Parts: sequence; structure tokens; C-alpha cells
Amino acid sequence: MCIRDSNELDSVLNSKEKAARLVSQNDLKIEEVLDKLRELEMINQKLKRANDNYIEEIRQVEFKSRIFQQDHELEIRRRENLEIELKDKLGHLQANLNEKVTEGLKLSLIHISEPTRLLSISYAVFCLKKK
Repeated sequence: MCIRDSNELDSVLNSKEKAARLVSQNDLKIEEVLDKLRELEMINQKLKRANDNYIEEIRQVEFKSRIFQQDHELEIRRRENLEIELKDKLGHLQANLNEKVTEGLKLSLIHISEPTRLLSISYAVFCLKKK
């Protein structure tokens, strides 16, 4: 490039200054973009950690849910076994009661009356006597 006069020199210098300013502005814009990219990367890392924590919490809830379900099933089985055991004991008690009632039918009542006060109040005592 050949410069002919001072005006042209001024024009070239102005152009160079403008170019330097544009480069400087572009450098600033690039730095701003890089800063934004760094911020986005940090946000992305935070989101990834939060997502990992969320997934871990879900796994813990699922694990606790499975344990609760197993405990619930065990409790149901325990109650069913207890119910069977109680029904069995009740059956034995009913059989024993039936035997005792049958034996009781072989007994008779004796009435004994005795006045215990001067007033006209008396008490009765009933005793069972084998036949």
C-alpha cells in the first residue's frame, strides 16, 4: 500500500485505530462469551450433581419401599399364623368347655336357705352335688 498524502495517512491511521478498536471489542465479546460458557459449564455441573442426588434419593426411596413391602408381607404372614394359632386354641377351649358342660350336667343343685338377720331377709346358697 502506498500513501500519497497526509489525509490518506490520517485515513489509514484512523482505519487502523478503528480496526484495533473492533478487534479489542471483539476480544471483549469473546471474553464475555467465554465467561458465559464457563458459567453455563458450572450450572451444568451443578445440575448434574443435583440430578445425581435426585437419582440417589429415588433409589433410597425405592429401597425403603421394597423393605417396607417385605416387612408388610411378613407382618401379614405373622398375623395369619397368629390367627390360625388362636383359632386352634379356641377350638381346644371350646372342646374342653363342652366336656366340662357335659360333666356339669351330671351334677344337681341343693338349696340351702338360712336367715342371717333379724329382718325378713334370707340368703340362699346353691351347691353342686354329684349324682
